Amino acid sequence: MPGSDADPYPPALIRLDVASVFLASLLLYCLLGQEKNYGDGNFLLGFYHEGARVHPVHILYFPALSLLGTLLAPLGLSLFQIAAFYSALGTSIGLAFCHLAFASFGASRREALLALGALAFCPALLFFATVVELHGPFFAFVGLSFFFLARLMRSPQAWNALLLGLASGGSYYAHASGFILVGLLLLCFMGMSSREQCCRGRQLMLLAITASAHFGLIYAGAFLLRSFGLVLGVEEAQGYVGSLEVLGEADWTWGLRSLWEEWLWAFMPISVLSLAAVQTDLGRRLTLALLPAILTYLLAALILVGDHDERGAYLLPLAVSALLAILVAKPCWRQRLLLASLLLGGGIGLSRVALHDDGRLSLAEAAEFRRVSAGQPTYLLTGSESDIETCMLRLPGQPFRHLARYAGLLPGELEAQLPTLDRAIDALLSAGTGIYLTAGAIRALETADESNRSGAIFLAHLRSRYLLLALPEGSFLAYRLERRPN
Repeated sequence: MPGSDADPYPPALIRLDVASVFLASLLLYCLLGQEKNYGDGNFLLGFYHEGARVHPVHILYFPALSLLGTLLAPLGLSLFQIAAFYSALGTSIGLAFCHLAFASFGASRREALLALGALAFCPALLFFATVVELHGPFFAFVGLSFFFLARLMRSPQAWNALLLGLASGGSYYAHASGFILVGLLLLCFMGMSSREQCCRGRQLMLLAITASAHFGLIYAGAFLLRSFGLVLGVEEAQGYVGSLEVLGEADWTWGLRSLWEEWLWAFMPISVLSLAAVQTDLGRRLTLALLPAILTYLLAALILVGDHDERGAYLLPLAVSALLAILVAKPCWRQRLLLASLLLGGGIGLSRVALHDDGRLSLAEAAEFRRVSAGQPTYLLTGSESDIETCMLRLPGQPFRHLARYAGLLPGELEAQLPTLDRAIDALLSAGTGIYLTAGAIRALETADESNRSGAIFLAHLRSRYLLLALPEGSFLAYRLERRPN
């Protein structure tokens, strides 16, 4: 292990540093919080705004967001601010556990702090800690899992193997990619453990306990929730991981692009500098163990999101294992590699955040909407990602309804809800409220895909019942609803 008896890390100092790491990273991520949404952030905010409190796969997100909103209610924060804080909080909790893990693996105080800094400023982690997304909260479970992995390494007992499996199994409820997290953890365990620490038979027993606890928690939780009428998407996640049909349809150049975009560039430079671990016997074993993990995560990312640049979202756990590899490099190289990872990674990470955090479009849309509405009471019918961003970030307090939820209903379900929606719209019009259907909403309703089962029906209903009067060309593209003459 990386530490040395000449450079011990006192437990009291570890606890102080963990608290400092948590508070410093939370403050950093809150200050760097982006005023622009990304990926599933708009979907999550839109559906939560419409009353959704359970996600069919990432089941913990909405309940935790609701609890956090209740706790922070006295501060008067908006939904977007609470969700952004949730990302920062989850990532900071994960970093605190990672620091405990680094110390437990035997790193000196300087090495552990440098490794933690390199991880905190790692481009992929820094990005998802500062946007509304699922991956920041998920990282809390990643850190907890690596902490229990470190405990298992130091004390290869059945109880620690059980705790490791429960922690990794719990990660599935934060994000479906947690389904395969146990594979990475067990590969790390096999790569870093020696027969002096634990005989082969005992290693296999501990692996079996961890894997059983991991999958047992996932499937037992799904069964329990099903008994309460909630169908958890375990089968869907299992299908993602097990299905290889998409690979036959993929452009095989995706492999090189995915390796670069999702791993090498997204986690630069630790993705490259971790290869320095091959200089030592332990580092070679760990590196060889991580190769199938990298391949598995890249395949899972392709199956889950297709050929899209996800900025390393699905490979975040690999960042911790890459830093473990650096921590077992030659002692004369460790601190130099960690410092280079911190400085170069921080530069890349901060620049990527700055480039993405461009809210000029939503600012222009909000300003144009204020001009069009001229201070009159208004209600927005939205549908696109930019609509959510404009309403929640630039028009706080603006009443709106996100129509994506209605587009996702089955035709029969939609028809049952249309009378209620019609009465609500008619009541607003009778009260003199201006109702605007955004161009983004029309595009979303017209788009034909698996998630849009009733969008065309809904749009046809609106057009048959109301006049859609186009606003003059400008930054805010929308249609004003008015009753059709009898």
